[in-house]
Amino acid sequence: MTLLLRHEDVCAAVGMADAIVAMEEAFREEGEGAVLLPPRINMKAGKGWLRVGPVSLEKSGWMGFKAMNLAPGHGVRYQVHLYRADSGELLAIMDAQHLTTLRTGASSAVATKRLARSGPAGSARTARSDAGIGHREICEGLQPYAREPRPAG
Repeated sequence: MTLLLRHEDVCAAVGMADAIVAMEEAFREEGEGAVLLPPRINMKAGKGWLRVGPVSLEKSGWMGFKAMNLAPGHGVRYQVHLYRADSGELLAIMDAQHLTTLRTGASSAVATKRLARSGPAGSARTARSDAGIGHREICEGLQPYAREPRPAG
């Protein structure tokens, strides 16, 4: 049965700690070469736009897409469709406003954790990590982590 999760449902179910764990695992999987992440589809729609970003996490068995749209005067809306890769079963359709906010913060947290140096020099690098390092650089920084054993628990 497909879950339909409204904004309030997602806010009640997922927090920043969950998002950080999820992003660490997703970056690890991408570092292992097990993520298919084609470019987003972008198109004009009315006076706004529609974007769709598909992804498949081959190792963990999830696939889906995030759709975003802008209608002037109404703002940007986000939605995620989550599927089980082996069966194609649609597991959930969810409002993704909260997920989008969490993902942004969690990606920065993972980058800071993996790329910041310890000691005083680490402070300067940490301060610029969010602005100066992109997704690919984060993944490259996580490459050694991809081979580390997972902590118990």
